[in-house]
Amino acid sequence: MTQDSVSKYVTVRLAERFAGSLLTRDQGKIVRDDLRFEIDSGALVTIEFEGVSELTPSFADEALGRLLLEIGPDRFKKQVVLRSATLDIRRLVNKVLAHREKERKDRSNKDKADSRKRAS
Repeated sequence: MTQDSVSKYVTVRLAERFAGSLLTRDQGKIVRDDLRFEIDSGALVTIEFEGVSELTPSFADEALGRLLLEIGPDRFKKQVVLRSATLDIRRLVNKVLAHREKERKDRSNKDKADSRKRAS
């Protein structure tokens, strides 16, 4: 997706939605569903972390890690921008995303191996 093909730009301000505390998988699912809706409509989504004081691995995985699994890493990198994250938050998010990207790749390799076994 090029910037010319972006239909709209959307900023999701996480601190405003959850008073700066991003703690639960339930919160993460709400955010993921909102992000997915915007991404599927062709938007370039900026996730604004300004004002976020707490972020758990559970929230990050549910909101961002599972989103990466659903849409794939290429589309995630093209349509999602993280902004104003502290170093600690950025490290946590990067760790979650790397884990989910590896999981996706491992699944793909297993599926290919299973297909070859069935074909022979």
